[in-house]
Amino acid sequence: MNRRRTALLTLTALLGAALVASPASPAMADEVEQLKNGTFDTTTEPWWTTSNVTAGLSDGQLCADVPGGTANRWDAAVGQNDVTLVKGQSYKFSFTAKGSPEGHVVRAIVGLQVAPYDTYFEVSPQLSVSGNSYSYTFTSPVDTAQGQVGFQLGGSADPFRFCMDDASLLGGVPPEVYEPDTGPRVRVNQVAYLPAGPKNATLVTDATTKLPWQLKSTSGAVVAHGWTLPRGIDASSGQNVHSIDFGAYKKRGTGLTLVADGETSRPFDIGTRAYE
Repeated sequence: MNRRRTALLTLTALLGAALVASPASPAMADEVEQLKNGTFDTTTEPWWTTSNVTAGLSDGQLCADVPGGTANRWDAAVGQNDVTLVKGQSYKFSFTAKGSPEGHVVRAIVGLQVAPYDTYFEVSPQLSVSGNSYSYTFTSPVDTAQGQVGFQLGGSADPFRFCMDDASLLGGVPPEVYEPDTGPRVRVNQVAYLPAGPKNATLVTDATTKLPWQLKSTSGAVVAHGWTLPRGIDASSGQNVHSIDFGAYKKRGTGLTLVADGETSRPFDIGTRAYE
């Protein structure tokens, strides 16, 4: 009896040791940085610029003076070549960037450095307006050692200064789950409303009874107010919605917002300029 018990204890110990030694799951691929010198501590090499762009170091950033009057985005650019991409591999593309003056749109791409210059990922942030830090994930559709990361800066009528830092293309990252940006729950016409025309908005809410709303000017002053109209479940979206009718307000204005149920809409205008 004791010999049998000793054998069972020994077997249990061996099984336990085996479980500890065995990996719980297959190891993921290591994250590997594909860009060289993305922090610009002492030099801008190996980053290149087109001949009409002057670039250099400034406070640990790569800063480029971009000429005005170019027709296309790719007419002025900063980039790095000889980037390796692996088909089916997920990459995190991130950087910080700003423009002076603010508001210039640039095109950041990951693509092919040689003909036919295919683009595998692109994004066009509005500098210093959409934020200064940017991060995206994408999956490469090809295998290549001739990949390119580029910032296309042309197409502006006016010259501006472009500065970037912390440029990174990190391979081996898990792909992100896509979550659509549906915006605030107070949904307005962002093109514009006509002063004398109808003005309706939609509120997505769980509330089944009417709710107060406020129309605010750019300064935050309340210029109109009222109550929402519950409409129930919207057939196309499956969401519970209310209507907001603020057609009685006929003054022109820019940067107005609607507030309801603790939510603020994106800014919008009342005027005819957008339609002209």
